[in-house]
Amino acid sequence: MVWQRSYEQYCDLSRQYDPIPSPAKFPDGTAIPAWKGPGVDTWIKDFGREDLLTYSELFAKHATCTSTFDVKCYGNSYRKNQELINYYDAAIRADKLYPTYNILSASGIVPSNKTSYTLQQISTAISTQIGVTPYIGCRLNGTVLSELWYFNHVLGTDFRSSDGLYSLVKQQYPDVVLKGRDLFDASLFRDGTSTSVFYTFISKLKQSIDAASPSPTHHFIKTLDTKKKLLRSYTQNIDGLEERVGLMGSSSSGAKTAGKGKSKIRARDVRNVQLHGDIHSVRCMSCSAEYLCTSDHLALFLQGVAPDCPECASRLEARVARSARAIRVGTLRPAIVLYDEPHPLGDDIGAIQTADVSRRPDMLIIMGTSLKVHGLRKLVKEFAKTVRASGSSGSSTAKPWQGKVVFVNKTPPASEWSDIIDYHVEGDTDTWVEKVIEDWKKMRPADWELQQTLVSADGDVIAKKLHFGQENLPPDFADMILSTPDAIAARKNKAAAPPLSPSKRGQSASHYNDLESSPSKRRVSPLKGQLKADERKALFTETTNNARDEIFDLSMQDVEAEVKAAKPKPRAVKVKPATNPRKMSTRAVPVGKADARTRTSRVRAG
Repeated sequence: MVWQRSYEQYCDLSRQYDPIPSPAKFPDGTAIPAWKGPGVDTWIKDFGREDLLTYSELFAKHATCTSTFDVKCYGNSYRKNQELINYYDAAIRADKLYPTYNILSASGIVPSNKTSYTLQQISTAISTQIGVTPYIGCRLNGTVLSELWYFNHVLGTDFRSSDGLYSLVKQQYPDVVLKGRDLFDASLFRDGTSTSVFYTFISKLKQSIDAASPSPTHHFIKTLDTKKKLLRSYTQNIDGLEERVGLMGSSSSGAKTAGKGKSKIRARDVRNVQLHGDIHSVRCMSCSAEYLCTSDHLALFLQGVAPDCPECASRLEARVARSARAIRVGTLRPAIVLYDEPHPLGDDIGAIQTADVSRRPDMLIIMGTSLKVHGLRKLVKEFAKTVRASGSSGSSTAKPWQGKVVFVNKTPPASEWSDIIDYHVEGDTDTWVEKVIEDWKKMRPADWELQQTLVSADGDVIAKKLHFGQENLPPDFADMILSTPDAIAARKNKAAAPPLSPSKRGQSASHYNDLESSPSKRRVSPLKGQLKADERKALFTETTNNARDEIFDLSMQDVEAEVKAAKPKPRAVKVKPATNPRKMSTRAVPVGKADARTRTSRVRAG
């Protein structure tokens, strides 16, 4: 892209990180100093955002001239170099939101040395698809298209601003009067015009969502799941961003069952229950067949038209071929659940909720919701009742946070929640979760500790010691054992390995073999007519050890005589029953002490 020289560049030289600035001088001739410190990629890696490495350019040139990325705007929550990450995220969102080449090629405008296009053709092609006309710049006396400038909010498109989604839809349907809530109400399907408005709105919303990235809150929920602290996540969002961080949603194709049973989803695999569906899918209004939402679907939705259902069309074609009565071909709609509309997976979600309540979760975190939707309010109250009951048991081993309900939102909850919510954290969720992670690492370092070296069965080291600060996660591989250095060397050299220590021996290979086991582990004294190992093994398989009521008749007189005559008598070995493993809380993060009253913790948001 060729930028006009009049455009502001390098506005803050204290954050000039380009080793070769371009241009090298300001318009007044002042030189722009070259950066000689560490590369921007170093800071990107510090934030764990290696996915941004291919975009690590132009920050100093352009971001320093945008007030949104001024350090002073972040307030007390600022983390050094945070504005770099925010700038690259915003740039990527804009690139995905406005794919100029695809927009123009969809109208037949492609690069060519023979065919020319008028400014009006280019302007119409873009404005038709995105609703606004950007600045169009040309070079070589206005004959070659060189740049397009899209003016928008850096943090993305919203709903209610002058250039938000509602306004863009209003431009396409100036005579239609619809409130924001009306666009999510099932009653809109009663009227053809309101249905067209809905499809256009959803098309633009889907494009905005595709350009978005998971927030720290999404990553926090995934961290809870990875650390085995999460029972389940429930969301009203339809953007599917939880799926991008690795939390399988209830509307995901991967959660669908293949059989014809009553259950439509595999509840055990679902980590995120999508209470209002998923915008990334479309569903037939006649046969309920579901498909992924593609660019072809969006193009039709943008025009206010619903695509035909391929399943219905296929069935119609088959029926016509055999001279059967024709059937109606249904249309596809976004697979989201509107207000006053039943959920297609309602029975399955109800079963998941019932199962989760029965597991007695010990903490409830509510984030980023006004708690005004009736269905969600009912769900939250049911979980809160169960959680608070777990904290009122009076057990001496109860944790300080057990039985607590935490509400994180910029606005306080209504008065009806005063006896339900213990804490109200006033602020944005991203700021709060980053603070929780920071405190979690300080208060419970064991959850983030080192991991010992692990060795595979063939002797290869498959996991090395981690440094502090790296997550202590279970490795994703099989056939893993702990071994000694000499055993590893023997396996690598294909030589016979020395015998393992008693604590490392597999029981099936030593405890029931009198020739190798220690005297205290032997079942009987040595016999003259000793049974062969393979014959004796049949008496001590897992099946016989577990069959308490089964009696075996060893009718061999020589064995019986030798057992009676053997001295000293076999040593009795007492085996204590295994104690129950310590019950560990796996569904909460410590948030501090609380009393019965709701407390407010103010978190400043930048």
